[in-house]
Order: sequence, then C-alpha cells, then structure tokens
Amino acid sequence: MTGNFLSQASLRPSLGLVHRLFRIASAGTGPRGHREERKRLCQVVHAGRPRLAEALACARIDIRREPALRSLGGLLPAG
Repeated sequence: MTGNFLSQASLRPSLGLVHRLFRIASAGTGPRGHREERKRLCQVVHAGRPRLAEALACARIDIRREPALRSLGGLLPAG
C-alpha cells in the first residue's frame, strides 16, 4: 500500500472509522492499559511461546468485547 495513491485514497475513510471505533471502545481503559497488554504479548512472542501468545491475545479480545459493545450500543444502528 505504501506509495500506491489509489489504495491509500480508497482506504482512508475506512481507516478513520476504524480509528474512531477503537477510541470509543477503549475509552475506559486508556492507552496505558492497552500498551501494557501489548507489551506483555510482544514479550511472550519474543520468548518463543506461541501458545501463551495465542491465549493472551484471545483473552484480551474476550475481556474487551463486552465493554466495547456496551459503549458502542448507543452509536451503532440496531441490527
């Protein structure tokens, strides 16, 4: 995508929406909490422990899912 104007131009609106979605969904935790979680995940990957990395990533997603859906409840159209 680097240097490809057409790809960049076509994805720019989507990237803005994704960025906004992550900001809304992570409002309760803040950047410090997310940074620590990602740091721990990177340490585990670097240590060569793929199963633990997978478990940490899945747990992070699962833990964040419900609060994110609650915070987005009033913003997303009913589906």
